[in-house]
Amino acid sequence: TATGKMSVLSGKVYCSDCGAKLHYCTTNGFEERQDFFTCANYRSNLGTCSAHYIRNVTLYNMVFKHIKKMLVYVQQFEETFVRDQMERLDNAMAMSISKAKVDVVTLRRRDEDLNTLFKRLYEDMVSGRITAERFDMLASEYEQEQKELKVKIAELEDLIENGETQTKDLKQLLVNVRKYTDPQELTAQMVNDLVDKIIVHAPDKSSGHRKQKIEIYYNAVGIIDLPTVKEDDCIALHGRCKGKKIAV
Repeated sequence: TATGKMSVLSGKVYCSDCGAKLHYCTTNGFEERQDFFTCANYRSNLGTCSAHYIRNVTLYNMVFKHIKKMLVYVQQFEETFVRDQMERLDNAMAMSISKAKVDVVTLRRRDEDLNTLFKRLYEDMVSGRITAERFDMLASEYEQEQKELKVKIAELEDLIENGETQTKDLKQLLVNVRKYTDPQELTAQMVNDLVDKIIVHAPDKSSGHRKQKIEIYYNAVGIIDLPTVKEDDCIALHGRCKGKKIAV
């Protein structure tokens, strides 16, 4: 900001409704507790979205609290965490990646067929079997189809590549998790290493109390639902919980 102040969460915070970033707002006269985030599309009720106002210190505390719990859980039960995440990734991506690979082969074969058809079409035009007008019309259709095929092939290849790199991303997340043992403060480096984005919802006052939901998406894995079972209900065995997961 113009004041020179910064928030370690800046650039990671997004609006749940419009998807825009939440801007970090402060002045030289603000105390630390007064700094806040607000939706970039909010302009004193003249913009296209509501404020989604949340104080920086509140968001900082909420995010730091969840990150510390996440670190404790993953560090204590890494094997279980990795297994659960791999199963989730496999279930979500396996079928789509498999289908994408088949579709890529089919689309590439069609692209080659179009090249062959185009050559034959040209020969037919040269030999007089079809008119130049007919050639131009069919050639235009083939060229348009090939353009669409190339776009679809590129999209499918991106899907395949992203699916196959998620395992690498998960390994990198684990490397980053191991870097932070009992952190005493939330740093910008920690946020960048661990957090993909933070979604802030509009406050809900329907109960008479102001409640606000935030969602933390961690790198490679997205939202992590931390266990809530009490420790007394869990039997730890070789870094695993037998039947239930331990609370953190």
